[in-house]
Amino acid sequence: MEFDALSRRNFLRLGGAALATTAVAGLTGCARGPDLAAAAIAPARPSSIESVIAGAPTNGNAQIVDTGHGTNERFLRPLADNGVKTIFRYFAQENNLPGKNITPRERDMIFDHGMSIAIVYQWEAYRPGRFNSTTGRDDARFCMQRAREINQVDGSAIYFAVDNDSHPREDVVEYLAAVKRQFDGRYQIGCYGSGYQCAGGIDAGHATLSWIAEAPAWQGTRSFLNSRRWTIYQNKTQIESSSIMSAGGVPVDTDILNPRFDSIGAFDKWGNVVRYDAAQTQMTYDRRMFVTADQLNVRERPRSNGRVVGHLCISRTVHVLSVNDGWAHVDTNEDGRPDGYVSTDFLRPLHQMPEYVRGCTPARL
Repeated sequence: MEFDALSRRNFLRLGGAALATTAVAGLTGCARGPDLAAAAIAPARPSSIESVIAGAPTNGNAQIVDTGHGTNERFLRPLADNGVKTIFRYFAQENNLPGKNITPRERDMIFDHGMSIAIVYQWEAYRPGRFNSTTGRDDARFCMQRAREINQVDGSAIYFAVDNDSHPREDVVEYLAAVKRQFDGRYQIGCYGSGYQCAGGIDAGHATLSWIAEAPAWQGTRSFLNSRRWTIYQNKTQIESSSIMSAGGVPVDTDILNPRFDSIGAFDKWGNVVRYDAAQTQMTYDRRMFVTADQLNVRERPRSNGRVVGHLCISRTVHVLSVNDGWAHVDTNEDGRPDGYVSTDFLRPLHQMPEYVRGCTPARL
C-alpha cells in the first residue's frame, strides 16, 4: 500500500508511532543529507540548550494536547498537574472513536480542571473527493451548530482536518473558502494536515492558523516546518505508555506551539480567547529537537558504552531535559520524566527538520 494513500492514523498503526515495541543494540547514526560528523551540533549548541533549561521558571512540558476520545476525571487531573493548558477536542458527524464529539458536560470538566479548549472538525477527512465548496459550506454550518451547543466563544478557532496527503490542494483551498464565507468572521479558521495543505490554506488567505500533522513523509511538511510559518506541530502521537499522558486509558497526542504565535484560538471558562506566556512557549519549543540519525540509541548512562534501552527514529522529536558534555538527558514520551541519554551530535532544533527516511520502528523504553 502506498504511503500517500494512508491516513496519518493508519501510518501510525503500521509502525510509525512515536513509541513502538522493538529494541535494538548499536548506533546506526547514518544521517541523510550532509554528513553527520560535519553537521554535528557545535559546542555552543548544547550550552545554549542547557542555559534555556537551567534558567526556566517552569517545567517545559507540553502545553497543548489533543485526543479523539472522550475525557474523564482520571485523565484530566494528571494532565493539568503536568502543565497542560489546552486540550483539543472534536466536532464530527458521528463518534467513530469512543466519545469523539465534545459534550457540554465534558467542556465543564475540562474547565473545572483549569484547562482551556480548542476545537478541530474531523470527519471522513481521508476520503477521496471529500473537499469542495459544497462540503465546506455544509461542514461550516454543522460546526456553527455544534459551537452553539458548547457555547464556543466568538473569535476562537475551529480547525479543519485534512487527514490524507493525496487530496488536491485546490480542492482544499476551495473548501476552506466556503468555510470562511459561512463563518463570516465569527470564528478563526485553522487547517490541520500536511505542510503542503496548511501552506495552501494560509497563502490563499482562507485560514489564519495551521496545525501540522505528525506525519513526516507527507508533502511539504518538512519545508513548512523549517519555514517557521506554522502555528502548531503535532510532535508526538497516540501516547499510551505513560501513566501521566494516558491516565484513565485515554491516549493523547502532544502539540508544540510556534513561539511566533501567542494563541491557537482556544477558549476558556470565562469566555476569553486564550493567550500563552511567551517565555514558557519559547522554552517548550527550544526543548524539543529532531533526531537526525536513521536510528538513534537511547542509553541508560551518558556514555557511548552505556546500555541501550531503546532508540528513536529520524525526523521524530525528543524532549531534551538537560545537556552535559555532549549528552542530552531526554524524555521520549512527553511525560516530563527522563528515559535515558542520547548524543547531541544527532539532534537539531525544530526549524531544522531532517529529511524523513522509512524503515525505522521506534523502540519502547
